[in-house]
Amino acid sequence: MKNPTQPEGTTDESARMLKLYQLLATSLADNEIFLFDQDFKIIMTEGSPRYVRLQAEENFVGKNLHELIESGKFAFLKDPVTTLFQSNSRYDSEHEIEGSFYTTAIYAAEHEPSEDKKFIGVLLIKDITALTRKQRELELLNKRIDRSNQELENFAYVASHDLHAPLRKIQSFGKLLSDRYAEALTGQGQAYLERILDSTKRMERLLDDLLSFSRSTRSDGGMAPTNLGQVLQDVLTDNNLLDQPEITLNIPTELPVIQAVPSQMQQLFQNLMGNACKFKRPDVPTVIDIRYRKATTAELPEFELWTEGEFCVLEFADNGIGFDQANAERIFNIFQRLHGVSEYQGSGIGLAICKKVVDNHRGAIKASGVPGAGAVFTIVLPFE
Repeated sequence: MKNPTQPEGTTDESARMLKLYQLLATSLADNEIFLFDQDFKIIMTEGSPRYVRLQAEENFVGKNLHELIESGKFAFLKDPVTTLFQSNSRYDSEHEIEGSFYTTAIYAAEHEPSEDKKFIGVLLIKDITALTRKQRELELLNKRIDRSNQELENFAYVASHDLHAPLRKIQSFGKLLSDRYAEALTGQGQAYLERILDSTKRMERLLDDLLSFSRSTRSDGGMAPTNLGQVLQDVLTDNNLLDQPEITLNIPTELPVIQAVPSQMQQLFQNLMGNACKFKRPDVPTVIDIRYRKATTAELPEFELWTEGEFCVLEFADNGIGFDQANAERIFNIFQRLHGVSEYQGSGIGLAICKKVVDNHRGAIKASGVPGAGAVFTIVLPFE
């Protein structure tokens, strides 16, 4: 039955389709949209800007779609349009045309249920030139980053290998001086020699840490199902943390298996546990809490995550010296130290390695601290 408010010549079904089409046009405002019947006659058109024009006409209703596209830059659509109602399938493509990039989609939708089913074809055309250029710029940037990481790794290898040779000679001759001529040196001379040997040890540790950092920049290869519970147990055992009465460990009974580079997970846990043990308060027994939970991207709005899905969230909390929250981002920069070498040993690379490892796995890391009350490091890693 015809509704008195409907335009003349339309049925309830046509009015419904018109409303649906208007909703479609609103949701796809950056597309040019054509609806056509099984005779390829254009029923409705919408979209701004227009990418298809026939003799500069704005209104294509009633015209044949084939005539509209058979000549011009969208002529490649003729065959997919012709076979649409025969195969009742969808056709999607992306083309570069005269320096611009377009996506096109063609599919058939049932118009109204009946014994003689009627179908309407839908053609969508969208200009994605700006997006494509941005993607190409991003690909170029990623290549530059990869090249920079490779150069860093090569530099670190040379630094570690070539600088270790003269460093070992300094250490060797310094030890000879200490062993053979210690009695001949005055108190001041012995003090100078001890400083030389201490400095060579720090230099050796710095070179080793720099090499570890360069290796952590690599995310290619080595991905495998990794049991984080086993990784944690290995780190605790290797560092003899399970048998130290002055350290209280509260760890989950079970940690998940995720897709990761096992050696990099070892680095991550090693550095976080090492920091928790190193930056302790004098005369205060160390307490380290490790917590685990699952979360989705929507539940982690404070993190800039690269992917959607489910994540493994780990928290490493300690009751150590903590830090000022104003330094929460700076501590992840390479060679950044909040304390002097005389107070706490280290090269200032450990947390930079942690961030690199997490970035390699498309995760995120965040730190929060209170001076004199401890620190919490939150790590977010995708399961896949």
